Amino acid sequence: MSDIRKVFTVGLLGGDRAGISALLDFIAGIAERGGAGERTAYGCAIRMKGVELRLVELHFRDFNGKRPAADCWYLVVDAGEGIGAINPDFRAMGIGRVEGIFLNKCDLIDYDDEIIDLEKIDARSCLYANGLPEDLGVFIAGSVLRAMDGERAAGVDAVAGLLQNIVTHIP
Repeated sequence: MSDIRKVFTVGLLGGDRAGISALLDFIAGIAERGGAGERTAYGCAIRMKGVELRLVELHFRDFNGKRPAADCWYLVVDAGEGIGAINPDFRAMGIGRVEGIFLNKCDLIDYDDEIIDLEKIDARSCLYANGLPEDLGVFIAGSVLRAMDGERAAGVDAVAGLLQNIVTHIP
C-alpha cells in the first residue's frame, strides 16, 4: 500500500541531444538505491513525504499541437547547441512559463564562464521572444556525464541543485 497522496509532474523539455535521458537515468539510479523511486516509461518517479514527483522527458519534436500535462516546466539545453539553435515556439506548445534551465554538457565547453553567460542571454532572449517571463527561477550549468563519474561540483552538485529547485515548486 502506497502512502502517496499527491502527484506533482515536472516536464523536462529539450532537444534530442540535450541529455534528458541521461539526466533521468542518473536521478532514477540515486532514487532506486535509496528505495524512493525508479525509472519509468515516461521518465522517472521519486516518492517523498506523501508526494510522487514525476519527471517527464519531452522533446521539442514530440509536440503535435497538444500540450502534455505538467505542473511546471524546466528546459534541458545542450551547452554546445544552445536553445537558440532549436528556437522553440513555447506559445504553440501551450507553455506559459519555464521555471528554470539546466545547461548540460558544460564539460564540452570547459565550463567557460563567457559561453555560459551567452547561453543565459540566449535562453532569456528565447523566452522573451515567446512572450514568456524572463525571470528564470534557476539557471544551472553542469554535466550529467560528470555526475555519473562521481564528480561533485561539475556534476553531482549541479543535478542536486536542479532537484532542490524543482522541489521548491511542489505545493
